[in-house]
Amino acid sequence: SSDVCSSDLWVAETREIYREAAEFTSRTLQAPHAPAQGGGYVFADLSEALGDRPLHGWLPDLLQGGVSVAPGDVFGQAFNRHVRVCFTAVPRDRLALALDRLNAALDRLRQSHP
Repeated sequence: SSDVCSSDLWVAETREIYREAAEFTSRTLQAPHAPAQGGGYVFADLSEALGDRPLHGWLPDLLQGGVSVAPGDVFGQAFNRHVRVCFTAVPRDRLALALDRLNAALDRLRQSHP
């Protein structure tokens, strides 16, 4: 039926949008991370940028700058110096803006090391 065809088309188009967003995020994000493998997010390791600072002390500054990420420790203690960056929640132009802001915040954080 046409409903099945239209839903198949939607799934194919959405997969392509998400694949492109995953590749864009992986190319753009200036923090170590493994490429997405089927999920709608990457875990960015902020250990180097944070230095000895706690992750949770920095997240309000990021949120104030208009970027929301999930603290990694809610996904397990192994991710306590990571943030989860979702790339499927916003359109591409907003994703680009968010990644620019995140990268700029990471640069400021790195430069503020004693």
